[in-house]
Amino acid sequence: ACFVQTPQEVLKQRVQTGIYKSVRSGAAQAIREGGIAGLYTGFGPTVARNMPMVCFTFTAFSRLKAAFKARTGKEASGLSSFALGGFAACVACILTQPIDVVKTRLMTQALSNLTPYKGVGDCVS
Repeated sequence: ACFVQTPQEVLKQRVQTGIYKSVRSGAAQAIREGGIAGLYTGFGPTVARNMPMVCFTFTAFSRLKAAFKARTGKEASGLSSFALGGFAACVACILTQPIDVVKTRLMTQALSNLTPYKGVGDCVS
């Protein structure tokens, strides 16, 4: 998923921050300036965010479903399962937000007037 998600994130973040005027022109510029690798800026932090996010989401969802069953005596289904999954995803987003900030900063540093980060450690500090 990260091989598809990273270029989409790079382009989305750079359009949102005004670095590129559109996704189409941004893709062309990123490839022109960095080759295909230009679309994968921040790949490592994207993987580093997604791995714990998926683990937190599914672990929290499983625990919430077990708690729901213990409280109600029924399996969560339909709307209750949807609500538990949404809550689990919210918890995972909160827990992985610091990693997402690093990912976003690495992806949007290109073409900014700021001194580029030397890497993840520099960005974190």
